[in-house]
Amino acid sequence: MIRSLKALAIAAAVAGGALAATAAQANANLNVSFAVQNNDASDSMGLANISSTITGLSAGPISPGASDPASGHATWSDTLPTGSSSRSATFQAEQYSPVNFVCTFTLKMTKDSNPQPYLLQISVDNSSLCTVPTISNPRTSDGQYTSSTLVFGWQS
Repeated sequence: MIRSLKALAIAAAVAGGALAATAAQANANLNVSFAVQNNDASDSMGLANISSTITGLSAGPISPGASDPASGHATWSDTLPTGSSSRSATFQAEQYSPVNFVCTFTLKMTKDSNPQPYLLQISVDNSSLCTVPTISNPRTSDGQYTSSTLVFGWQS
């Protein structure tokens, strides 16, 4: 009887550990909260070529002075990079009509041997029209950048 209880307790512990490992793997995603601000005084902005791993952005039009999304934030969510791999996502901000003054934003996350191994890098191909947020601490231990909303900017 005692052996049966011990065997049952061991089996439960093994199953619980397997479930915990599976849950940890299922939640092994990077998440970045952000928005895009139309800083132009007169032109509406549109967004295009949005990576499939980005949710919450619309194509527009986004009025001068407004943000997309209008409230809350968009999210870049992907599997965490492992080893020497990286993850990236892109989207474009542009004048809504006619399409002009295009900027391509890139979000990239890498992993290295640092104690906080996940490094978020943000860039834009046209810094004369578009701005990227400054990240005070671009490293995390878990790939989560959701405590504040990063704000990208566009103007014509």
